[in-house]
This record gives sequence, structure tokens and C-alpha cells, in this order.
Amino acid sequence: MGEALVNRSTGTDFGNMTFSGGLAATRDGNTNQDDAAAARTIGSAATGYAGSAFGAGKAYSRFIIYGTNNAGYHDSGTGTIILTIYGKNGVPANSTDGTSLGTTSFANYANASDGKNIASTNLVTTYTHVWVAVTLPSADVSRCAEFIIYEVTASAPPPRRRGPRFFRRSS
Repeated sequence: MGEALVNRSTGTDFGNMTFSGGLAATRDGNTNQDDAAAARTIGSAATGYAGSAFGAGKAYSRFIIYGTNNAGYHDSGTGTIILTIYGKNGVPANSTDGTSLGTTSFANYANASDGKNIASTNLVTTYTHVWVAVTLPSADVSRCAEFIIYEVTASAPPPRRRGPRFFRRSS
């Protein structure tokens, strides 16, 4: 199996991180965004989420999520952040209304803008909707600068080796 970057201009954005740069900021290709340009929740919430909906289901291989370059993933800048990727065929009712495809946790810091890689735990099942849920240690403003999605592709088999052929002559 191989993988390919999902074109960021495809799909429809959804989620509750609609403030500042809004949901479009999570798929604009800019991994180095400050708080004002990134996607944020409006007001305090323990979890913010942002994702993309595609017309046809895809099997996903991995994801990279970036926090903002001046506030990381939330206002206070401290505490443990949990990033969970979900998939579903249909619009989710909330941030956890799907099948978990992977998760990571880490201590937030004020400029936690390095990419967090999450490998998918399911490379076979296809989903039309995929999103990242940013869970904070307490109700606060969630942030996401970029959400990069990779899908599973079929790899071509290796080329057949052609070498000399030897035939036995019959006598």
C-alpha cells in the first residue's frame, strides 16, 4: 500500500472552530499561522473540532496537525492536549460522533506549532467525513493552524524481472 496527500482544495469543511481564520484555515496549506489566522472555537469549550467531507469515501493512512505559532492549541498554553482523528460516513453530530482512527497526547506549550503526526489505525475502511478533535485540559479556546490528510493508495506491484531464458533442447 502507498499513500497520497489529499488535495486540500477538495472537500467541504465542517466543525466548530469557525472563529478567526475559520475552518478554511485548517486546509489552506499554511502550517505557520498565529492565533488570529488559525481556526478557533468561539468562546470556551473543552473540545474543538475541524474536518473535511468528501463526496466519496477514502481510506486514510495518516494525519498531521499543527497548532498556532503563538498560542499552541489553547489560551492558557499549558496542560495536556489530546488530538483524536475520527471518521464517519455522514455528518457528525459532535466532535466524537465517529470511529476513532488514531490519537496522540502531549503537553501543550505557548508555541506548539510543530506538526503532530497521527498514523491511522484502520487503513481499509473508507469514510466520507474525517476530522481532528482537539481536547483541552479544561474549557478554553481550541486552536488548529493546519490539518493535513493522507489517503491510502494502491501501490503498483514491482516490475517483473526479465532475464535470459534458457530452454532445454530435446534430442
